[in-house]
Amino acid sequence: MIKDALKKSIGLGLCGFLLACSPSYEPPTAPSSAEEAPGDELPPAHTAFVEIAKAVMPTVVHISAVHRVEDIGYPFRLEERKNGWRGFFQRFLRVEPKRVFKQESLGSGFLIHRSGYILTNDHVVSDADEITVQLFDMREFDAKVVGSDPKADLALLRISTEEDLPTSPMGDSSSLEVGEWAIAVGNPFGLDRTVTVGVISATGRHGLYKEVGFIQTDASIHYGNSGGPLLNVRGEVIGINTAVMSSGQGIGFAVPINRAKQFAGPLIKIQ
Repeated sequence: MIKDALKKSIGLGLCGFLLACSPSYEPPTAPSSAEEAPGDELPPAHTAFVEIAKAVMPTVVHISAVHRVEDIGYPFRLEERKNGWRGFFQRFLRVEPKRVFKQESLGSGFLIHRSGYILTNDHVVSDADEITVQLFDMREFDAKVVGSDPKADLALLRISTEEDLPTSPMGDSSSLEVGEWAIAVGNPFGLDRTVTVGVISATGRHGLYKEVGFIQTDASIHYGNSGGPLLNVRGEVIGINTAVMSSGQGIGFAVPINRAKQFAGPLIKIQ
């Protein structure tokens, strides 16, 4: 019986080998997921990131906000302390002009309307005396604040230009899932239009601002990234990079784009 089974097994194996070698033989293939749902197919990650970077770069801007700070002085400067109370009263009785210093803060933003509307964080431009926006082609424009939402750390800027500017496509932050790719673009430490990649670590994070459920991501975000876009693998903006947790690396937060659309939409229509 064993010999018969062995002969049968060898015979079936030989038949299979000859069949596979036949020119007319084609091995069975599994149905393609792209054929089943062509509208849901995603580009390979290694090419998607390159294409997204090329598409989004012209829409990301560099923001410089200048604050003027008055120096009220200190009543006991070093040279006056040497002269004791006499030196103090000599300075007190004479009129000295206030010294004004300029403090510059850097941030990012992105164009959301062809006429020059820009989304960014409120903390980037809040109480600024001068706001300068630098476009992808290095041209600079003075910008004004159209509106702000400090509770969500959002601000809408506008620059004056007669040409149509490129804009970033808006996504839907309500459909995000943990584990999705996340691409952050901005100007960390003044390094213009830096791209970093990570994933969506969590959604609905509260604590920074009680009314906002932030997107958490491990895509690198640093000082200067604030106000820049967070994108999905389709190149759509899903959030606005806002903050990082200083006590841990790889923990960044972004305002969901749906909240930003609710804020900016009415302001653009009014203008």
